[in-house]
Formats: sequence, structure tokens, C-alpha cells
Amino acid sequence: MLTGAKEIPPFGLLINAILFALGAGWCYAVFKRWRSDLEELREVKDIVRKVVILGIWAVTVVIAILVVNFAGGVIGKIASGIGGLI
Repeated sequence: MLTGAKEIPPFGLLINAILFALGAGWCYAVFKRWRSDLEELREVKDIVRKVVILGIWAVTVVIAILVVNFAGGVIGKIASGIGGLI
């Protein structure tokens, strides 16, 4: 056994950070379309197109909740670490 050897960190945090970045990017891209999607929902008569738009927004809401949850967890850990230093 090596003394002073550090444990290799798991990839879970890295994967979570990548998913966070992808989720935040997805939400940003979809939220930019808010007005055009709303206008399209009002004007288009095709029900399939409306269902697709609403489905994309439902997925976006779930992704946004997960992104906020992850960010809140990270901010909570940072705050508790800073609180322990004070």
C-alpha cells in the first residue's frame, strides 16, 4: 500500500457536470423559442405539430427541474463548506 496515494475520484461528478451543461444548454435553446412556439401553437391547425411542441416543452420542464436541483445541491455543499470555515 502506497502512503500518500490519493484515491481516484469516481466519474459520477464529471458525468453530472456534463449532463448539467447539456441540460442548461437545452433549456437555453428551447427558452429562446418561447414566443415562436407560442405563436405556432395559436396559428397551426395540425394537431400532431402541437403535440410535438408541447412534448418538447414538457421534456424541457423536467430537464430544468433537474438542472436546478443539481445546482442547488452544489450550492448547498459550497455554502456548508464555507459555513464550516467561518
